[in-house]
Amino acid sequence: MKKIFISLFLAGFMFANAPLLRADDADGGLPGYFMNLGIGTRALGMGRAYVAVADDSSAVYWNPAGLALLERSEFNFTYFNLFSGTSYTDFAFSKSTARNFNYGMGMIRLFCGGIEVRDEYNVGDLATINDDNLAFFFSGAYRCSGEFSIGTNLKLINKMFDSSAQNWLAVDLSGLYLFSDKLSLGLNLQNFIQYQSGAQYSDNTLPLNIKAGVAYKLIDNRLTLALDADKTTGRSPKLHAGVEFSVNKMFTVRGGIDQENPVAGLGFNLKDFSIDFAIMNHPLGINHRESFIYMFGAPAPADPTVNAIQPASQPPQAASKFEVEANTMKEIPLAIYHLFPMDNLSVISARVKNNTRRSAKIRVVYNISLNNTKEQKEFILPAGMTHTVGLAPALDQETIRSIQALPTLASLFVEVDKVNDDGSVEQLLSEFRSTALLPYDQYNPQVPETIVAWVTPNDRALEEVITKTAAKGAALNPPVQLSGDTTSLDIQAQAKLLYDTLKDDYRVIFINQTAAYNDTQRVKLPSATLKSGGNSLELSVLFASLLESINIDPVIVMLPGQNHAIAGWKTYDEGKETLNLLETTAFGESFDSVLAKGKALDQNGAAMFDVKQIRTRIPPSPYIPR
Repeated sequence: MKKIFISLFLAGFMFANAPLLRADDADGGLPGYFMNLGIGTRALGMGRAYVAVADDSSAVYWNPAGLALLERSEFNFTYFNLFSGTSYTDFAFSKSTARNFNYGMGMIRLFCGGIEVRDEYNVGDLATINDDNLAFFFSGAYRCSGEFSIGTNLKLINKMFDSSAQNWLAVDLSGLYLFSDKLSLGLNLQNFIQYQSGAQYSDNTLPLNIKAGVAYKLIDNRLTLALDADKTTGRSPKLHAGVEFSVNKMFTVRGGIDQENPVAGLGFNLKDFSIDFAIMNHPLGINHRESFIYMFGAPAPADPTVNAIQPASQPPQAASKFEVEANTMKEIPLAIYHLFPMDNLSVISARVKNNTRRSAKIRVVYNISLNNTKEQKEFILPAGMTHTVGLAPALDQETIRSIQALPTLASLFVEVDKVNDDGSVEQLLSEFRSTALLPYDQYNPQVPETIVAWVTPNDRALEEVITKTAAKGAALNPPVQLSGDTTSLDIQAQAKLLYDTLKDDYRVIFINQTAAYNDTQRVKLPSATLKSGGNSLELSVLFASLLESINIDPVIVMLPGQNHAIAGWKTYDEGKETLNLLETTAFGESFDSVLAKGKALDQNGAAMFDVKQIRTRIPPSPYIPR
């Protein structure tokens, strides 16, 4: 349905702007011409660029599909005198319901009385006649989805000139598509279907009129830019452009170009009452027009068939308009907290559904108890749409480093508000949730590749190891330089130097000890392992960090079902890749022994993590103790 509407809109917009052979721009004399000024004054102040805006009761004329956007019922009345005893009257009424269907009605009357009767010699006989034009609109609109509405008009039109009468029955079809809270498209096919009576005017059929428009909102939806084109059968296309700016809750300014004529308008709002004023250029002079609008009734509640999610802390009244749900992490892995923004991970997620018929500004306020500063995020939620926002409260590195050894309890706060046009807020949800902060060195095997974050060549404690290793290599004959990628033999010689320095200078050995918490385990960072030894995973992280610091491509291999990890490196000779592994449980033995045992391990089903490849996604941990 939406694709069909967009196709029709594009076809209508192009047709409305297509040049025709006939270029009679005047509408006077066309059946139903008196309806061209439409209903209401707001649209006139925007140059009649309104088919994609139509969000009030005047939509019964401009685009009946817009009635589906109305949350409250509304009455709109206009009366003003034109020239030479001619008056124009219109009114519109719209009713908002609890369902996706709204309806309305309207009336337009152009009356010219006291027309003096004269003969062919321009001699009057003091007799007068009246020209009375009247149209009634009966409208309905259905919201097919959050962004797409359709509408229709049934029009009863009567023209009475003296004692001669002509009647028409016509149908309008329209649509309104909200691409987002900012961009909308509107299409109205007026007089799409018609029937006429009155033999005297049997050839006076109502012309088909196509209105197509686009509207775009800026500055938190306070500024609306609109552009319309309409094409009447037998007439040249007409362009209309308009702008509307809401200065504050009470005052709105408007302007536009109606074909080639500049127009301007103002709007004054006071609670349930509004007054719209427009001033227009006319061949006979400047004229103005005023409308009085009254809104009544509470906003229509959500469709009762919708299953609303209503946490206990959500105000019942707000729940009828918005569905709000918040979820939080029960355990927060601080070891990879620096990865949350990059991987779009969320500590708090807030899901909001807008059951109303208008876009709403939503503000989510949140924080964590270790940080007293409350953060917030705002977004515009279109009518009928659902949006989920993911949030990660700010935690500085010093705070994360302070959480060691054992998990720390904390609380998360989340509040969801609707921000009204006047800046006031309507609270939709407010909750505190408890959580556990896992220490910065707590590793979760459920996300195994995050172990690469523990590989930290930026750890200053390793600089001393590299310095001692380089000195040993320089003393050899021939010398061995820590130059990273060269031949496989050179890389193995560098790896042997690093291992021997750990074994001889730091007495690093394997310790079969794992500190577990629920499904996680503590994995010491390299600086801690350097001082006290470590288990297989900690030794693998230490050795991989040293290899990466001298530009050798390290790998960590985890063997299935054994809770066992080994470290190694890759070499490339003549296009062939070779994997070299060290058995970490043998740390303390000779390098050749550790290398041979690593080669003998059964790697079937093992998970291998190539640090170089993963590094683009997972940088080294920034929580290295200073």
